[in-house]
Amino acid sequence: MKRIMIIFILSFISLASFAQSSYIDSTFTNYFRRTQGWTAGDATISIPLPGGKVMWLFGDSYIDNYNAEDNSLPCLFQVRNCFTVQDNNNLNSMTTYIDSSSTGINQTYFKIGSVGNSVYWPGHGFVRKDTVFVFLEKYNGTSYKFLGNYIAKIQLPTFDLISITALPKMNGLNMGKAIIYDSSSNYYYIYGNKLNWIVQEPYVARATFKNLVSGNWKFWTGSAWSKEAAEAKKISSAAVCPGFSVIKLENSYYLITQDNGYLTCGLGRDIYAYKSSSLTGKFTDKTKLYTVEDQIDGHYLLTYNAQAHPEFIENDELLIGYNVNDMIDTILPDLCPSQCRNPFTDRMNADSYRPKFVRVPLSVLGLKVGNLATNPVSVYPNPATTTIHLRFQSGDDQNGMVEIVNAVGQVMKTEEVVLEKGENEIQLNVSSLPAGVYFAVINSEDGKEIWEKAKFMK
Repeated sequence: MKRIMIIFILSFISLASFAQSSYIDSTFTNYFRRTQGWTAGDATISIPLPGGKVMWLFGDSYIDNYNAEDNSLPCLFQVRNCFTVQDNNNLNSMTTYIDSSSTGINQTYFKIGSVGNSVYWPGHGFVRKDTVFVFLEKYNGTSYKFLGNYIAKIQLPTFDLISITALPKMNGLNMGKAIIYDSSSNYYYIYGNKLNWIVQEPYVARATFKNLVSGNWKFWTGSAWSKEAAEAKKISSAAVCPGFSVIKLENSYYLITQDNGYLTCGLGRDIYAYKSSSLTGKFTDKTKLYTVEDQIDGHYLLTYNAQAHPEFIENDELLIGYNVNDMIDTILPDLCPSQCRNPFTDRMNADSYRPKFVRVPLSVLGLKVGNLATNPVSVYPNPATTTIHLRFQSGDDQNGMVEIVNAVGQVMKTEEVVLEKGENEIQLNVSSLPAGVYFAVINSEDGKEIWEKAKFMK
């Protein structure tokens, strides 16, 4: 998002030690070094789709216009939002979705009428049956004043836009940054933020699916749920970026964000996690996960909106993406690097506006991880239809628990099991699960033995 830069001089004190074990995932970062279709953008929000595909939502984006000779793009982007769909069998294969019936800026996917002076940037979303629901935030295209929350419906598998519906005013709350469906209560928990002077503070609301699109939500007041958005209380004393994540891992919830940089290079480079035992917070236990080091010409790039992608957990490591930006800066003296002195004629390095990805070991978050060398689990058939079989070795006769978790951390099925020392094979009925990507998680009752998560599709 190429916004006008507001400069603040702040000092940041690190409250947690740097997690040296986190590292750039160059393979995943390279998936987004596209040369056709979507070629660069920000937001970088993922929604798992049925069958293992993933929708990646972007804000201001470049479409084509890539020059391979110098890895450059024009300084002015083409659309205000779009998305790609990543193939589950070939992660390097992505299909770009824009409004191909229009031209110029009106190729923007999410819009009402022509783009005009209104901007719709994407939030998070979820899939229900054959429809993707995506939260949108509307801004004035000149002042960037927040104008309200919307929700879009997209038809599967064609990805046709069904509708964009305005949600009721929510006392300045910008909701839909993260969504968690809690199967035990049948509520969708919707996370968002609200601007307090110069910082964004996090909030949560909840609704049944029936009330979700109507905006008939209830807001967490710190002790109860209220229909009045004005009674909502923040769920953490920490500030968040305009874009952030809330995910469930094992029995805890994690808020993933980074320091506010106020779109100024060199600030906001630390990515953090905050932990809670409850969907409503409060989120505390600040843990630093990574410090962004991306530079251009010896200057740090702008960086913002770090978010988690739990559907890509592998080898007990969480995937986190963040955005970088080379601000169009025509004000002297330079406070940020700028390749775009004349945004109408200059070009910029494409990698200065492409998302980056890091891997964070789950142990950094204080989570137990299995010994992959000694506690492997095999699953078949994969893809599954009505049942799956899990094969693994147990170190002792003991009781255990199997959880089936979807790609965004929601526990969809649990079953108590009796384990025997040596080889075990467990059969589970998964016929009630919708199509998607799942993990079978096995734990001993006393927590002393933990097995590798078994990934399968249905």
